[in-house]
Amino acid sequence: MADWYVRLKSLRPVTLTWFGRHPGAARRLIPAAVGKPGSERRAAETALRVISQLGHRDQVLAAASEHGAESRKAVEMALNTDPLAVVPPRIPALPPWADPAILPQILLADRSAALPTEAVKHVCTMLAICKPGDVYPGVDVVVDTCDRSSLSEFAWSLFQQWQLAGMPSKEAWVLDAQGYLGGDEKVESSRENQRGCGQAGSQRRRTRRQASPRPGPR
Repeated sequence: MADWYVRLKSLRPVTLTWFGRHPGAARRLIPAAVGKPGSERRAAETALRVISQLGHRDQVLAAASEHGAESRKAVEMALNTDPLAVVPPRIPALPPWADPAILPQILLADRSAALPTEAVKHVCTMLAICKPGDVYPGVDVVVDTCDRSSLSEFAWSLFQQWQLAGMPSKEAWVLDAQGYLGGDEKVESSRENQRGCGQAGSQRRRTRRQASPRPGPR
């Protein structure tokens, strides 16, 4: 259920209702929430914060105490931490092609204004630190406060710029960005484009191999 809450925004109302009715689920989340860093731990911490915010903080801390004082301390710290402040130790530098100056504007939800350049850079950084199944919560804030159409166009332009740059694998986060910000058509278009480019690249490699001179007999 914690994983559903983090990954599937469409199911958030269902998971919120479930956590509200089953605060005892905190007991099963504690081991993951105090375990090794990673997506499972972040999902568990997020779920515990949700249960706490639904009015069951004492129950969450009581469940943590069953695992010892250190576990209670770790869970209490997680409950007091702003999810937006949880970022990777190393923030990736943005590539030159992710320059707001060459990308479409991101408009506010009422289309009265556009995000300033620095804010757009922050959006790109948010997308860059996301991983499948582990989306930085700031992305949800952007989706909720900005115009969906302009977000879709922005994500699609990012994908096109990535293509022009040779589709560097270390910046493949632009593919996931289509799912976070783009509509279904954009997601499918990016997949088709990537498949087409991959096939074209394979054909070019085969052609080069066939055209390469082969050593003659010695």
